[in-house]
Amino acid sequence: MFLRPSHGLLAASFVVLLAGIPASAGAAPTLQASSPGPANSEHKALLSVLPPLCDGVPCWNPSDFPEPQGIGLRRVYLNFEGATLTASSQADDATTNRSYIITSGGTSPGNTLTIGAFNRFDLSYDNGLDNRQQIIDYTVQKMREYHAPYNLEFTTTRPASGQYNMIVFGGSCGPVAGESCAGIALLDCTDASPSNIVFAFPAGLQAVDLATTATQELAHALGLKHTLDTTDFMYPFIQDTLPTHYGEGPIPNKDQTDCGGGSYQDSHEKMLSIVGFPGEDATPPSVIITSPSNGEVVKFGDSVTSTVDDGSPISKVEFSLNNVLFETKTSPPYNFQIPSTSPVGQVRIDVRATDDQGNEAGHKVNVTIGTGNEDACDNGQCDDGFECVDLLCYPDAPVNTGALGEFCSDSESCDSGVCAELEAETRCSQTCSVDVVCPEGFECLGDTACWPQEDSGGGGGDSGLCSIARPGAGMMSSLALLFFAVMFGRRRRRS
Repeated sequence: MFLRPSHGLLAASFVVLLAGIPASAGAAPTLQASSPGPANSEHKALLSVLPPLCDGVPCWNPSDFPEPQGIGLRRVYLNFEGATLTASSQADDATTNRSYIITSGGTSPGNTLTIGAFNRFDLSYDNGLDNRQQIIDYTVQKMREYHAPYNLEFTTTRPASGQYNMIVFGGSCGPVAGESCAGIALLDCTDASPSNIVFAFPAGLQAVDLATTATQELAHALGLKHTLDTTDFMYPFIQDTLPTHYGEGPIPNKDQTDCGGGSYQDSHEKMLSIVGFPGEDATPPSVIITSPSNGEVVKFGDSVTSTVDDGSPISKVEFSLNNVLFETKTSPPYNFQIPSTSPVGQVRIDVRATDDQGNEAGHKVNVTIGTGNEDACDNGQCDDGFECVDLLCYPDAPVNTGALGEFCSDSESCDSGVCAELEAETRCSQTCSVDVVCPEGFECLGDTACWPQEDSGGGGGDSGLCSIARPGAGMMSSLALLFFAVMFGRRRRRS
């Protein structure tokens, strides 16, 4: 059955065999979804969901999650063996058994709550599955089947490293969430948290309900809401006829104000826009300029070295100075030389990589470029138009007036007192929201900070703020790269 409105966490990807489950375990009995067992009033229970954590403020602290979520392989740990969870006042973290949901059940932050292992005798009906392992095997098999179109991977063995979401099969709703429900999750509107914990409670469920309940709760964790399509996993009631797919339909009135609003949801398309199809790679390359370092003085002919890593083949790596392309390479090593035609003085070096899936990312550093024939500073002084850097006179860097959109190093260098960072580029910004718009030529990214439209990669977006609705599939790959570090502080007066 389905859970009531809840914030659910999901992060996994479909594989042929689940880790930790032998191949022979896949032969669970085939059950008819249309005849899940004797109907009763309990089997009509409403599925439950917790309302969003936020209202105009971040659901999660962005600094807790340095890698924004995006299309790519997700892992989900199906936990049938119980867990001792620590109550969190802010966010979930499956990797450390930290749960926000249990605070709503009365567990004080910092204290623990133990959920027992899955007990088949908690179910109201076993649907002819003879033992505990058969029920587990059947549930795992259906989770794979339901999510075959999506980039999800399920395991019954806790991953040793990396991010993953966890579904806990066991216990009952009362001690966990302080209410009556079949399962519960946090509605992670923008899929900001990479390791959420969701629950499927066996008490009162039939065996065939475990997978559909878990499926809905995972989807809540990805940002999906309920629909009124009775064939959709997101239908908010347990039914005698089980749902079989992610469908589409109107969103119930009480859920329409959550996650930025909306009255209709195509659950299948939303799943594809969030996690993608099996094997899809929308993860950008990792690019690091290893030399020179930020602030270093270099000269014509000096090397620019970088490391580029990605799960897909790299199609090109571009080397630019002050946004002017100088060289492109299609194979490693991705090293370049400062050309003799480059500008001198303060220069921004940009190395940007694109993989064969069209994903791109880059790294930028600020350096001072000289010809090698610079005059020495005279007691730390240079002629007008030059500045003393490492005892040599270089052309003055462009004056930063602190205006909106100019490059910045810290909040004190901006008139607004806000220096925002996007993909290693820092610019003077100002805070914004749905109600506080940006000046012309700027857009509000992540409902957080204003950014020049020509540099944003298009469209508004979200960066871990659940007051903004997740964009559609067409915007997902670019917006998944966004991550803001906004620094506030008092601006230093200029003399």
